[in-house]
Amino acid sequence: MKQYYRMNSDIFNKLNSFSPRWLASVALAMPFVTAYAADGAEAQTDNLEWLVTGLKVLLAVTVILTFVIMRMVFKLRQSDHTEQADYNNLNAKIMVAFVSLGMVAAVYFSFHFAHLYLPEASSEHGIKLDKMFNLTLIVTGIVVVITHILLFWFVWKYRWSDSRRAIYYPDNNKLEMMWTIAPAIVLTVLVLDGTKNWNAIMSAPPEDAIQIELTGKQFAWNIRYAGPDQEFGETHFKKISATNELGFDWTDDSGKDDVMPGEIYMPVNKPVLLRIRARDVLHSVYLPHFRVKMDAVPGMPTQFWFTPIKTTAQMREKLGNPEFSYELACTEICGRGHFSMKRTLVVVTEEEYDAWLKKQKPYYKPEEQEGAQSIPVVAPADTTVVAEEGKIALAGKNKKSNRQFISQK
Repeated sequence: MKQYYRMNSDIFNKLNSFSPRWLASVALAMPFVTAYAADGAEAQTDNLEWLVTGLKVLLAVTVILTFVIMRMVFKLRQSDHTEQADYNNLNAKIMVAFVSLGMVAAVYFSFHFAHLYLPEASSEHGIKLDKMFNLTLIVTGIVVVITHILLFWFVWKYRWSDSRRAIYYPDNNKLEMMWTIAPAIVLTVLVLDGTKNWNAIMSAPPEDAIQIELTGKQFAWNIRYAGPDQEFGETHFKKISATNELGFDWTDDSGKDDVMPGEIYMPVNKPVLLRIRARDVLHSVYLPHFRVKMDAVPGMPTQFWFTPIKTTAQMREKLGNPEFSYELACTEICGRGHFSMKRTLVVVTEEEYDAWLKKQKPYYKPEEQEGAQSIPVVAPADTTVVAEEGKIALAGKNKKSNRQFISQK
């Protein structure tokens, strides 16, 4: 072990020319310099190059700083109290600088990137949720600032000194009660406020709510509106096919006028009930501008109702962006094609919505459904086709094929 320490001491002595203060300053500044450089670059390629370069430099500084700290640790084994005091002072200064720069950077970048935040909510309940979020952010933000100031101030105030001796301080009942009761009261208020908003959102929808069914599948959303009869047709997963994506039961006449458009249309200031389903794996309905998020679970229908209060045209005018569109996205990683699960959502006036709905054609097409009854099945080479009770079994050299069945239904 002595030879190991002696060998490493020689290496660390060579690094003695590196100033720990300089290295610490560079390590603290690099994340902010990198972020600023990446943000200020004009081209996306330049942004990536700046970021990669900054991360490489930060990694190199971290490695060097690690060796310097290790040298300090070995050196402390034979150092006197004066050198220990210097290291304690250095660490205390670094921590004070860290919290100061960190808080300044947090405030600066919070406002600097404010243009990337979501705009004001476009639904009635969304405004309440934003207020609840802001209240929580203010309360927790105050707590974080106060506790971190105290934390790092204690590190600076009570760093090692020859004139100070540690004391035994087991407990303080008053202090324990203060930091137990105060957070309990604050959290109770926040939870009660959240419970009130949750109950309002998950309550029974109004009777005049427009119903829209969203079904997630890998990797798209199927959108369904009830036809003129205002009733959705029955569906069953066993009836799903290439020409019947939702598994309509065509013996139920109420489904023959249902429409499946490529976009979602909603009238402004009218309650909308989303009936949410999944065809294969877990998906999630996410409408960020309306503060709507609800999982789509196979075999377990869910729902969410809300009232849009701003049309797409109003939002484009408010944001000064003629290309703006509301969006439906999936927030569950559902496979390789997860990124493609998007749909455009358009909010219009009630008159425009009625006119759009009248133009939609029913999904049901008798000629396609008749043709879907007989789908040819081509057997692979070296197999024998055996028909049994309306099913086709592929039996051949591959033993696994004996267990494969393709239903005609």
